[in-house]
Amino acid sequence: MSVKPTYVCDVCGATRKEANHWFLAWPMPNGCLMIAPWDVPQSTGYHDLPDMKHLCGQVCVHSLVGKWMEQSTKRAAAAPESPVLAPAEASDGENIIPAPTDAPQANPALPVSLARELDFL
Repeated sequence: MSVKPTYVCDVCGATRKEANHWFLAWPMPNGCLMIAPWDVPQSTGYHDLPDMKHLCGQVCVHSLVGKWMEQSTKRAAAAPESPVLAPAEASDGENIIPAPTDAPQANPALPVSLARELDFL
């Protein structure tokens, strides 16, 4: 008997149920924030990537996008002439979305391939 993983919203802490309309969000290496519907098959492993955010609905998607926009603005103001931007602190002291980096990632192709699979790229 297989056990289904339990997913919790990274914004409000709600637990995922079968009838929820959830979303996935993840940062791209260039600093963009990608958002996709939850419908990606869990067998792909995308749901469990380290920087993947699990969002329980539109209100939490809007909240995360607002925090991302605030952090992006702070990063741009902190280093307006620098192509690599320093991470900004969120209002609660936690960095919600990692800053863009030129460092190699563990598997940067996975989120890009997911975006292509969902016709975002």
